[in-house]
Parts: sequence; structure tokens; C-alpha cells
Amino acid sequence: MQKSLYLNKTLKMPIRADHHGNLDSLAFRYGYYFKQDTKLDLFNCSQIQDKYINDKHIKYGVRASFKLPHSDKTLQGVFILMRSNDNFVTVMRGSSQSSAFKAEHLLSETIRTLREKKDISADDNVEMYKNNVKTTVEVVRYLSDKIGSSKVESAVNDAKEKIKNLSEALLKSNKRADAAEEDNEYLTNVALKSELEKEEAVEKAMAEKAKREKAEATLEEFKAKYSENQSVAYISNEEQPEESYDSDSEWNPGTFTLINAYSDIDAQRSYKNIVIRIELESENGERFTVKNNWIRGHKERIKLAKQLIGQQVIYSTWQSYKYSSKVWFKNITLANNQVTIDGEYFDLEEEITSLAKDVVHNLKHEDHTITEGINYGDDPIGRANSAYEARDYDLAIKLYLEINEPDSINAAADILFYQGNYEESIKYKHKSADLEFVGAYGGLAKAYREGWGVEIDYRKSLTWTLKGAEGGDVICMTLAGGGYAFGLFGFEKNTEKACYWLGYATCYGDDSAGSMLNDFGYRVECLDNGQIQTYKI
Repeated sequence: MQKSLYLNKTLKMPIRADHHGNLDSLAFRYGYYFKQDTKLDLFNCSQIQDKYINDKHIKYGVRASFKLPHSDKTLQGVFILMRSNDNFVTVMRGSSQSSAFKAEHLLSETIRTLREKKDISADDNVEMYKNNVKTTVEVVRYLSDKIGSSKVESAVNDAKEKIKNLSEALLKSNKRADAAEEDNEYLTNVALKSELEKEEAVEKAMAEKAKREKAEATLEEFKAKYSENQSVAYISNEEQPEESYDSDSEWNPGTFTLINAYSDIDAQRSYKNIVIRIELESENGERFTVKNNWIRGHKERIKLAKQLIGQQVIYSTWQSYKYSSKVWFKNITLANNQVTIDGEYFDLEEEITSLAKDVVHNLKHEDHTITEGINYGDDPIGRANSAYEARDYDLAIKLYLEINEPDSINAAADILFYQGNYEESIKYKHKSADLEFVGAYGGLAKAYREGWGVEIDYRKSLTWTLKGAEGGDVICMTLAGGGYAFGLFGFEKNTEKACYWLGYATCYGDDSAGSMLNDFGYRVECLDNGQIQTYKI
């Protein structure tokens, strides 16, 4: 039955129990599959655009609501059906955009390949649904742990090859040249690579944020315990006087790693005092144990010593001219007031900002542009910058927005992006860009190119990339040149424009642009008048 461009409000969709759509798509995306052939009622149906569907002359798509037999919950999905008999082909959750269809194609073929090889079953697809495994990247990771990475890699490659063969066949048909070209572009793996990088960036940012927060909490706890224990455990010169009250004179030379600490009985003394023993390792690797038998503060002193296990310390000895520093210790403290947490050094007098700074500096400029030329004066921008450095991000956003200048609005957008609040970030990126702040253009280009808070839209990404390049943004120049060189992200292949932007980016100091230009078969000469000249190699 040939379908028209409009549909009835309801539809009975035939489902074959042994079909890929049932065993893979339905099971994976909704956690359920039918054990026998059946029909599923679809309601509130509306047809989606044909241009997003492969083989649209024999298939069509609808966005519809439905209920599964095991639940009264109303669900939604985008269904692909056969035009001839309405048979179920596949289903997706959410978007019906081109990028979603492409991602679904690779994901579906990968899962189908693994199931047909009996490496996984429909029940495994249900389990992935229950474990919230959704994307190709997550599937690869999950199934690699379950059945081995070699099987998963082989299935992904098989799926790519199958899609590639389909694309090549479509290229032979003039009627579908445009659709085939679009599919071929996807098969360059650029879109998949972009998705991988996006998820890895989010994962890295979240991991760094969790690491920083854990380090902050651990340091605060350490500081509180250290201060409390040391205030009681410390033996003053009034209690054990030295030859000189110059505190520098009582500390033994060198820095040591505290290896172990424990309470013990000093059997070498006739009255058998309870002592604290600490094992130290010098910088040249020598290990030795020293003890302390001062009764007052013994409990806190052992707590302090155990807290400092693994840390770099210095220690003192009472009347070291008389008592051996290799036998006795008086006080111990951190060397240089530094503490090691998860392999990183922190100063007790400073706030933890290094991890946050590392994340900011490692992200591309189009995500963060507030790290250069920072001042911390007692003015609006100084107070906003200070709030950012102190990790009070909500206050920093508020202060940047109150300044209401194009660059400060963009700074607020950058922090929102860093926090993972992508939709709010893009809203303020647009506001900054509307005020013609060039620094916002690259962020918008990235958002529309990779789908951060917006639907992927290569046409909009192209527009913002070119605006950034024309405004002097070097990375946008490189991206524009690469887009024109390879015909990616909405750019049409154009050698002249590719050389123009890659050449200027090279002359402005982007080595990656120079490498790309050379790989493309050209070199550039940077002229004294600010112009460029490109040559074929």
C-alpha cells in the first residue's frame, strides 16, 4: 500500500518476532521485544521528512506514541516502516534529524551483526537498555567488557563496510546522488569522530571536576585534622628547651618521607614507656625509625603521625647535640607546608585551583576565552575574575552578566559551558555574538558543529566559523580551511578558499594549519604587507 504524504491518526504496525527491528532496535531502545509475531498500535502519528530516510521509495517514517504490553506508560518514537505493508523496520527515540538517522544506521548494523553472529542476544540488548547504554560509544565500551573488544571492533568494521557498499551503490543512481553524497560524507567517520570527541570531552570534564571536588574535600579534611592534631601534639621549647630558642636550630637537616607510624613499648628503657615510632626514608633512600616518649599529646601525636604517612616531612630532635637524631624525634611537620593528594602537591595556604586551571587551559579557546589578561582588582571585572579563581562559579556568572559587556557575557557563557549547562551557555554566546564579540563566534561554530546544547546544524556552524575567521580567530581560520579542503561540516570543496584560510592561519602561527596545507599539496609565503601567497608543491 503506497503511502501518501499524510497519515491517519492511528496505525496497526505489524511486527515480525524474528526481525532485526524487534530483536535489536525495540529491545535496545525500549527494553522489550515480542516473542511472537504481533501488531503494535501506533497513535498520534505524523509523517517525518522523506529526505532523512534511506530507500525512501520503499520506506517511510512516522513519529508516533505507543504502549508496550508490559506497561501502561505512553512512549514515543520515530518508526521506519515498509511502504508496501507497514511492516516494522526500525525505531529510534527522540530526534528525527539527519545526524540521528546516520548514527542509528551504524549503531543498528553493529548490534545486528553481533546478534546474527550469536555474540549477543536480544536479552543482551534489553540489558543495555536497563544499564542506560545508548550511544555507539557506550555500546562499544559496554560490549567490549562483556564479549571482548576484538569482536566488537570487527562488528563495527563490518557495519561500516555494509553502509559503505550501500552508499557506493547509491552513488550510481543519479536520482539519489545528493543523498548518497551525504551518506558518503558521514562514512568518512568525521561525524562519528566528532561524537566520540564530544563524549570523551564531557567524560574528561566530569572526571576532572569530580577529581577536583574530591581533592578539595580531602584537603579541607586534612587541613582540619592537621591543625587540630598539631596544636595539641606540638612540643614547645618551654616544655623541652633547646640550646637556642631560634626555631630553625632544632629541625634536623633534610626532607623525609614518612613511611609508617605506630605506638609501641620502649623495651630498651627500664621503666618501659609507651612511645610513638615513625619510620622515615631520606632522600638518598636510607630508612630508619625514630621514637618519641613525651606523654602529653601522645594520642594526637600518633594521629598526626599516621595522617602524615606518605607525605614529605621534616622532624626535630630535643638536644640533638646530646641525643641522636637517628633515635629520637621531638616534633614532625610537613616539609614546605605541602601535602600530596592523589599524586599531586598542594600548599595548605592556597586554594585548590590548579586542576580547574588545567581543565580551562586544555579546552579549546572556543570553549573558554577568559584565561588571558586576567586582573583581580577591586572593580567589577576584577571581582568577577576573583570569584572565578575561587571556584565560586555561580557568583562569577552573576558578576560577569551584571557587567553586561560583550566579553563578560561571553565569559559567563564559557563558565556555563564548563559546568555542562550547554543550552544556557549557547543563549549567552548568541547574545555576545549579537554584540559583535569575535570571541563568541568560535564557540557557536563548535556548538552547531558538534551539538552542544543545540541540534547539529552544519549550515549555521559554517556561518559562525567564517565570521570567526573573518574576525581574526585563528582556529576558525584553520577550521574553515579544513572544511573547504575536504568538503566537511557544510563546506563545499574549494581549493582556492582552503588555501586562503589555511595560509592565513599558518602565517598567524597555527602549525596544524601549515601541516594540513602541506598535506593538501600547497605551501604558503607570508608577505611583509600582511598578505599571503600560496604555491602548489
